[in-house]
Amino acid sequence: MADQEERLAREAARLLMRLREMPDDREAQAAIEAFRARGKAERAAWAKAERVWSLTGPRKPRGGGSVGTLIVLVGLVGLALLAMREPLRVWWLADHAADDARLEVALSSGDAAILDVGSALSDETGGEAARQVTLLAGAAFFDVAPDARPFAVRLGVAEIAVIGTAFEVALLPDGAVVAVAEGVVEVRAGDAVRRLEAGERLRLRDEALTVERIPADGVAAWRNDRLRIDGMRLGEVAALLDRRLPGPVILRGQGLAMARVSGGLDLGEPEAALRALATSEGARVVAVPGIGTLLLGP
Repeated sequence: MADQEERLAREAARLLMRLREMPDDREAQAAIEAFRARGKAERAAWAKAERVWSLTGPRKPRGGGSVGTLIVLVGLVGLALLAMREPLRVWWLADHAADDARLEVALSSGDAAILDVGSALSDETGGEAARQVTLLAGAAFFDVAPDARPFAVRLGVAEIAVIGTAFEVALLPDGAVVAVAEGVVEVRAGDAVRRLEAGERLRLRDEALTVERIPADGVAAWRNDRLRIDGMRLGEVAALLDRRLPGPVILRGQGLAMARVSGGLDLGEPEAALRALATSEGARVVAVPGIGTLLLGP
C-alpha cells in the first residue's frame, strides 16, 4: 500500500507542477480530471499534493525549540516531501527517473547510463555537435562510447567532460562526487579544472575540489547494493540512504552531518544500515510514520 501511495503521490505532484507551470493548458486540466476520476486513492493523492504546494512557501518558525515544535516542523517538511523525494521541478524536467529501483537507460546519444534509486536525469543531446545530459538528482553511472563528439554531464555547479570512459556522478547535499572506473574525465567548476583517471574520486564542496584514490571496483558500488563509506560524512551517507527509504532522513544534532564514518553498508537493508551508522555516532533513530526518519545526535 505504501508503494502505491507514493507512486500516486508522485503522479499527482507532476500533474500539479504541470498545471502551475501552464495554468491555461487544457490538456493538463483534462489529465488531472482523468487522474481524479480513476478512484478514491487518486483523489486523496491529488488533495495531498495541493496541501503540499500550499506548505512549500517560505515560513519562519515561531516559539522555542521544544521537541513538540520540532516534531511539528518535521511533520510539515515530511508532508512537503511525501509527494516527491526531490523538488517537483526535478521530476518535471526529468527525461528518465528511477523511483524505487535502479534504472538502465539508453541515452539518445547512443551511450548507456544506470540511475541509482531516487535519481533523475535530463537528456539534452541534440543534433550532431555534442552529447549532453544533466543529472538532476541522486547518482548515475555512465558508460560512454568513444566518439568524436564530446560527452558532457552538467550538475549545475560543475561540468564533467569525456570522450570515452566509465564513471559515476553523484549529487550530495552540499556538493557532488565524480569517480572514474575507466578512462579519463575532466571536471570544470568555475575557474577550476581537474583531470581524473581510473581509480580517482573527486569531491566538490564549497567550490573546492579534492581528489582521492579509491579501488576502481568501488566506483558506483551501489549497482550491487554495496557501499564502502570510508572517509564519507554521515550527511552524505544519509542522503544516499534517504533515496531508499519511504520518507526523508533528517539529521538533528550539532556536527552530526559532518561526522566521518567508515565501514561497509548493505544498501539492500537501508533501515538496518541507518541504525548501524547512528549507533556508531551515539545518535538515536526515530521513525515517524507517514513522515520520515529522524537521526537525533547526542
